Amino acid sequence: MSKTIPLLFLFLLVPAQAQEKLSPQQQMDYYRAQIDSAGQERNASKTASVYGKMVTLCRDNPVFENELPEILYLYGMWSAYAGNYQTAIDALVKLLDMSGHPDDKALSTIKARANNQLGLTYFFLKRWDDALVHYRKALDMATELQDTLGISITENNIGNIHQKKENYAQAIEHYLRCLQLQETIGDRETIGNVYHNLATCYSETGNFTESLAYFDLALNMARETGDREIEALCLIGLARYRALEKHQFTEAVKLVAQAELIAKEAGYRQVLAEVYQSRSVMDKERGDFASALEYFTQYKALSDEMFNEQSTNQLHEYEVRYQTQEKEIEIVRQQAEIEKHKRRAAVLVITAVLMTALAVVLLVSYRKIHRKNIAITRQILENTRIGSTVAATPENYMETPDDEWFQKIENYLRESKLYLTPNINRSTLAAHLQTNERYISDSVKDSTGMTFNEYINSLRLAHACALLSDPENNCKIEEIAGASGFNNRTSFYRCFVAKYDIPPDEFRKLAQK
Repeated sequence: MSKTIPLLFLFLLVPAQAQEKLSPQQQMDYYRAQIDSAGQERNASKTASVYGKMVTLCRDNPVFENELPEILYLYGMWSAYAGNYQTAIDALVKLLDMSGHPDDKALSTIKARANNQLGLTYFFLKRWDDALVHYRKALDMATELQDTLGISITENNIGNIHQKKENYAQAIEHYLRCLQLQETIGDRETIGNVYHNLATCYSETGNFTESLAYFDLALNMARETGDREIEALCLIGLARYRALEKHQFTEAVKLVAQAELIAKEAGYRQVLAEVYQSRSVMDKERGDFASALEYFTQYKALSDEMFNEQSTNQLHEYEVRYQTQEKEIEIVRQQAEIEKHKRRAAVLVITAVLMTALAVVLLVSYRKIHRKNIAITRQILENTRIGSTVAATPENYMETPDDEWFQKIENYLRESKLYLTPNINRSTLAAHLQTNERYISDSVKDSTGMTFNEYINSLRLAHACALLSDPENNCKIEEIAGASGFNNRTSFYRCFVAKYDIPPDEFRKLAQK
């Protein structure tokens, strides 16, 4: 305590706004100092309030993630002791819903204790069946964990349920089973609790000899261990016995007054409510109806106050949960947005890489095609002379075969330029040369390897090459096609590419350079 108290005083001197600027670890240290202070005061309400703040701090700061289960359990436990039952239930259910590794013994142990505490909370609410369900879960978990202390505490709690259901034989059986286990454990607070339970159980069955003996044992044990709740409950039980069985009202009032003082000092409002209810019953028994009414009014007011506070705390808890959920949703949204930007960036990078690769491929392809077109253009220009026709052989139009008839055909075409006429055919040429069509076709085929139409088109293309390579010629491709004997641009373009493997406009560009 020598380190804790100065730390607490230090924080008490710090303004609230300054406390908000503390680091998470400093806030946690501050809350722990408050817990120590509330523990000294035995103030359940204050302790529960501080644990509630610690739960919020843990949820907002992942660094305390491993501490959250234990703090949730303590928050639920002290909330129940303070009479804030719904808050206790919410905290303990939240703990039980937490996921973890099946082999995490520490978490399993805390969950077993949480089931026990949840059963105790339902016990306070007089929901016996719900309490029994969680007590049995706690017993199964404690047995699996071989937790003797947990088993003994749960046996005691199950005995409480049977006692409330007036199954006294079963209740006593569970209480004695708990005491048997405690002989090896030596948990004096639990032993004191069981003594008190046995005392009330025997009292309810009318066995006041056993009851008084166990009340004395429980009261002495509670004072030795500092368990003020059991001490107050023992005083109430003794007071009811004195008043209702022995009619020793003066002694009973003194005992219940001591219980009231303890309940107020420790903040045990549930115990205080039981004090008011017992005092009301005692005063009614002795005929003091005014006092009985006054204490019953206090009992009712305190019960209503606990209910209202429970509702307010529940509302606050829901608000905290909502805010926490909103934060979690916002974090998820931000993470999704970040992932979206990452994917978008990845797509852009991949697209850029692919575009770059495509550009490189296109550039390489363009350069390859360009070099090929240059070579083709040079070959065409080498084989073609501006202003002359072409001797149309497949390899070299300037070569002239020794075929006499073919020589006549070629000479006539050169002189007449009849091949520049779009509608020229074999019959027209045969008429000019005074021969038959078949002889002309065979002569052209034998000398050039081409059909008549292919031969005429080769002459036309040679003429077009001459026009296209002339820097002074600014005619459009369509005009050159017509001037070279082609009916339209499309047929000219198709024949040119098929013959030279280069578009006419590309040839023109390279040839004129």
